[in-house]
Amino acid sequence: MKNYQFWLPLIISFFSAIFAYRANIYTKQQTRDSFKNTLRDGLKNAKYKILELEEREYKNHQEKMLIIESISDNLMYQAYPDEKNNYLNDSQRKDLSKLQEEIEDYLGLIMINTAPQENKSFAVSAIKNYLSKL
Repeated sequence: MKNYQFWLPLIISFFSAIFAYRANIYTKQQTRDSFKNTLRDGLKNAKYKILELEEREYKNHQEKMLIIESISDNLMYQAYPDEKNNYLNDSQRKDLSKLQEEIEDYLGLIMINTAPQENKSFAVSAIKNYLSKL
């Protein structure tokens, strides 16, 4: 009888630990997938916002900032550093940083009406390229 009382709680604890471990792994994977999906959605939204930009020179500073900030938010520019470190590999992080810088450059050129169609095309191509790697 005493053997039964000793082993039963031990067995229950063991299976409980296994269940908790698997649930933790599943939750981490879901969180990683959720972050990557959010990043994908943001990149797609940035792509559409870039395509919607008019071909004109943006002289109003406030209007420029609203557009640039909106697109930067979608690119997660300088946001979520912990999540980027945890859920993206080194190559993905470096490529995202490079993409963010390129998009900022392309937006600057679009804003001063320097080959806007060409720069839109470059920006959209850069986003599509990154999405294919994610």
